[in-house]
Amino acid sequence: MAVVNTPLALNVIRTFRGSLDFYYWKGKGVCRKWPRRAQQPDSAPQLQARANFKQMITILQALPKTWHDQWKNVDLPKGRSVTDLKRKQVLWILAAGLWHEPPTPEGYLYQHQTAAPTAQIFITHAPFANPSETDWVFWLYKTSPIPGERFKYEDFLPAKTREHYYYYQTKPLVADYHYPISQSYDPTRLMWTLEIEPTTDCISIMAKPFQWEF
Repeated sequence: MAVVNTPLALNVIRTFRGSLDFYYWKGKGVCRKWPRRAQQPDSAPQLQARANFKQMITILQALPKTWHDQWKNVDLPKGRSVTDLKRKQVLWILAAGLWHEPPTPEGYLYQHQTAAPTAQIFITHAPFANPSETDWVFWLYKTSPIPGERFKYEDFLPAKTREHYYYYQTKPLVADYHYPISQSYDPTRLMWTLEIEPTTDCISIMAKPFQWEF
């Protein structure tokens, strides 16, 4: 891009049409090579990325309101919207070839019998379209003395756009989450039972990588 310090007549600008492109940028007259349509190589990774993006749109439209409501409890990273995070999460899983239907929770209960060495969390959910999807569900939990603690993201890698704008990529902050001692599933009751250490704190539950709090 070159700066044009003197005004140019319209007929001169038209003479260079198709070769040079004149326009204003931040109040300055500038000139660049006439833009050309990019020739895409249509490589296998590129075609797969396009297919993943199309599938991601279909998935987000099909997921129930309960799943979308979970994102109300997320602290948005700077410059990101809820839609950005939803899309990125689904694309991550598709890129890894690990997409599965997330559970849609309908109820949960914490229970601890006096003097018992462990406590239980019971989680019920709506039926899966494919019952075998339960094999993909692994639970994590976190305890906190602060009620209503919001789910957070962290910056982890600087990146640059085609316009040379620098920004940080983000990922879910899950370091404080732990696997339960054990988890089991009862398909007749559509219920998971998680064994955890007894606690009097608030508990956040995440079905990798989905989360809600009680």
